[in-house]
Amino acid sequence: MMAGGGQLARTKRRIKNANSPTLVFIGKTVLIVDDNAFVRRALRKLLTRELGVNICEAQNGKEAIAKARELQPDLIVLDALKLGFLTGEEFDQLMKPEKMTRS
Repeated sequence: MMAGGGQLARTKRRIKNANSPTLVFIGKTVLIVDDNAFVRRALRKLLTRELGVNICEAQNGKEAIAKARELQPDLIVLDALKLGFLTGEEFDQLMKPEKMTRS
């Protein structure tokens, strides 16, 4: 079987079931922000396998802001307690003045 065949089969099954809530996530971009590489890998694997999303990663708040500005992800998942130089609330305030997500 070709690599990625499992992903294609899962996507086809989701499309057949139009009532599937995961259908709205296929092809969306998610920015994962966490200082722990293991957590980022686990989230990447889970979200790509289960929801079919595109993943980008950042390991701290400064990197997250740069990537959010550049990529304008549909969703940002972050470890709000460990952003490095920012708290979760400070990150949220920085996000408000500029449109850094698509939604």
